[in-house]
Amino acid sequence: MKDIKKMTDQELINLYQSLYEGVYVLECYGSRDYELMLAAEQEFRRRGYKIVRRVEVVKEEEFEEVIG
Repeated sequence: MKDIKKMTDQELINLYQSLYEGVYVLECYGSRDYELMLAAEQEFRRRGYKIVRRVEVVKEEEFEEVIG
């Protein structure tokens, strides 16, 4: 994998979104994934980005339709 500091903004965004989903949505991650996510957050701050997290609330039936 490319060094975080050498990634383009879009590459870093894609990496972060993938890691975030693994950590907080799927809850399937290792300690290295979490450390990498924190490093990406730090790199975003260095580049002048702010991370805005959004939460979506849906009825369980609707969630199952999306997954199933």
